[in-house]
Amino acid sequence: MRRYPKPGDVALIAALLVPLAVALPRLGWPGAGGAIAWLDWFGRTAGILGFAMMLLAAAVSLRVPGFDRPFGGLTRLWRVHHWLGFWAFILVMLHALALGFAGIPLSLNAAVLTLFPPAGEWVIWLGWLAWLAMVIFLAPTFGFFGRLEYQRWKRLHLVSVAALVLGLGHALPLAGERWPWWLLGIVGLGAIAWRKGGRRSGGNLIGSSRWCRWRAVWWN
Repeated sequence: MRRYPKPGDVALIAALLVPLAVALPRLGWPGAGGAIAWLDWFGRTAGILGFAMMLLAAAVSLRVPGFDRPFGGLTRLWRVHHWLGFWAFILVMLHALALGFAGIPLSLNAAVLTLFPPAGEWVIWLGWLAWLAMVIFLAPTFGFFGRLEYQRWKRLHLVSVAALVLGLGHALPLAGERWPWWLLGIVGLGAIAWRKGGRRSGGNLIGSSRWCRWRAVWWN
């Protein structure tokens, strides 16, 4: 089987790059700024891409017959969803680590305060809560704790809603241009809402063979 980008892949890459392109004027380019400038730039870039991947992972979980076709089928769409979630987690971790390391040349206390500021810095703590929610719902999907019973995993995956909402609470106050995050947030959370409400309001879709295929592969 030949491997090449699908139309859905191209659309995802474009959507992923939008918030980064909008943020670039503020991020600038570290150039000859040294290790601190590069770590700070990399940490912020990783955070933008990681959270965008989180929102897009939610968006591609939309259960509408035919939605999988631009991605090469249901199985491939599930893999895209899985890898978006995996790399989102990795990039969010790198985001925190890079920003923390950027403060070490100043002082160890500066590095610690960057990652764990006073309680009043609620925007940063919302980011940590979003990361914790990611750990709760993503870790079992990668087999770290053995095979998870399906119904329990399905309920656990709802924690993704909390991760997205908390992540938006972290990203929006820090963003210069907020419209990309509002747009991706509406798309991602809207896909989850549609997926959860579709079974009760889908009516005629539930009886179709293609809808049954969706239910066989995708979570309810």
